[in-house]
Amino acid sequence: MSSLRFSYFIKIGILFLAYFITAKIGLSFDAVSGFATLVWPPSGIALAAILLFGYRLWPGIFLGAFLVNLITGAPFFAAIGMGTGNTLEPLLGAYLMRRFTGFKDTFLDLRQVLGFIFLAGFLSSLISATFGTSSLYFNGAIDISVYLKTWIAWWLGDVLGVLIFVPLIIYWSRWRNVYFSIRETAEALLMLFLLFIFCLIIFGEILGEPFIDPLLIFLLFLPLIWSALRFGFRMTIFCILSLSVISIIATMSGRGPFVRVSLAESLVFLQIFMAVISSTSLIITGIIDNLKQVKEELTKFNQELEIKVKKRANALIKSKEEQLRHEIQLEEKERDFVSMASHQLLTPIALIRGYLSMLLSGKYGNVDSIASGYLSESLKGAQRMAKLVKDLLTTSSIESGHIKIEKQVFDLTVVLLEVLKDFRSKAEQKHLKFIVNVRKESSSVLADIHYTREVLANIIDNAIKYTKKGGISFTVKKSANGFISISIEDTGIGINRNDIPHVFDRFYMSKNWLTRQSDSNGLGLYISRLLVEKMGGTITVESQVDKGSEFIINLPQV
Repeated sequence: MSSLRFSYFIKIGILFLAYFITAKIGLSFDAVSGFATLVWPPSGIALAAILLFGYRLWPGIFLGAFLVNLITGAPFFAAIGMGTGNTLEPLLGAYLMRRFTGFKDTFLDLRQVLGFIFLAGFLSSLISATFGTSSLYFNGAIDISVYLKTWIAWWLGDVLGVLIFVPLIIYWSRWRNVYFSIRETAEALLMLFLLFIFCLIIFGEILGEPFIDPLLIFLLFLPLIWSALRFGFRMTIFCILSLSVISIIATMSGRGPFVRVSLAESLVFLQIFMAVISSTSLIITGIIDNLKQVKEELTKFNQELEIKVKKRANALIKSKEEQLRHEIQLEEKERDFVSMASHQLLTPIALIRGYLSMLLSGKYGNVDSIASGYLSESLKGAQRMAKLVKDLLTTSSIESGHIKIEKQVFDLTVVLLEVLKDFRSKAEQKHLKFIVNVRKESSSVLADIHYTREVLANIIDNAIKYTKKGGISFTVKKSANGFISISIEDTGIGINRNDIPHVFDRFYMSKNWLTRQSDSNGLGLYISRLLVEKMGGTITVESQVDKGSEFIINLPQV
């Protein structure tokens, strides 16, 4: 506890000495009425101390202000009033900055810079100027004729002290955080050299008095804007301080564009100029720093967003990959199960078919007509089951990639005629005619002859199955893009228009077929499409209900 109290009194003592010494220096600049000076550094030092270390340091400000004014010649009660005003000024300035701009220990955005200039600079300085000038007047130290002149000089001096020394102390107290590269150091030195040259031209009058024009003071904005753009508050405040020192010395020496009849009048004009150029430079610097912060935040946001998007995309890709892997595994398990189950079913189905055939043959005793009918239906069911198992095996083999396509050159017309022989008796039982249109041009294709027969057999079997009367026509011809096409057109029940896009899907059966037939398993056309595509061809269908269907198979031409 004692160490904290000792540290507190040390801070008050340091602030008292800093205030007292800088006040004596400020009062040496031909103070108006002996107390209102050009630049009042203690106002900036006091506000910076309150902002950095808190309101508890106010005794150091009051003691320093009271003592320096008393020694300078102010009456005792006037010195108390002046000390009170000088103390209230930084306290109010700090409160307004924290209350309305959220200031903590540095300028974060343009709002805080503007709040500092107008609240802590121009507004809170009114208290010190009013308390000080009024204390001098009511204690008989100044006459009413110089009240306004003294008040203006006092107010502008405090404003300049705040605008110059508060940012200087706040930013340069963190010197350890300042890093300049060799290139930045060279650029800063060049900028300071340019400022020095302009000061020599304007205040040193090195070009001679005839060449001095008041408009040349605007040249000073160039290095200040350069500093704001490239180096921020630290270097800009240093430039303002350097410019203030040079301009004060030059004006007091009777040089520069602000020299008037009296030194006091000259210093007032210089005060106004310094207040304008300091405020403008700080505002520009605040705008530039704000834009830099926005750019950094946008860059950071974009980087974080890019990282999040990449993570989300990677997570989504990983999820999709796992989902796809899971689906593939399920599909493989399904195919393995179908294959295994099919193989397990083939043997008992073959036995059932064999036993039923033997019973129907009469070798093991006579079978009456009723029993024969039941046995015949059972045999047909066993045959349908055998076909379903065979189709399932074929489907599993094709989908798993185990099927082997052996391409060879053969005449598609010859193969068609061979397959038609196997179905001719079945067609004659329904009184259906086969019409074959064969052209003289070559119909040689490069495909698997075994699977080509299977596809043709499947399409022809369906055509016979779903055609009650009329016939089936076959046309083999060359088609576009190097294919030989075979058209199989029937006069059967046709396919619903909504079902056409799905007729080659697995286990899909047209509603029109379901109402007319019950022995389809929905795999025949699916297997046909897979086989044709494996051979590098295509299969399509065109159909109208109750008018018939036309299946067109395209196989690669030799």
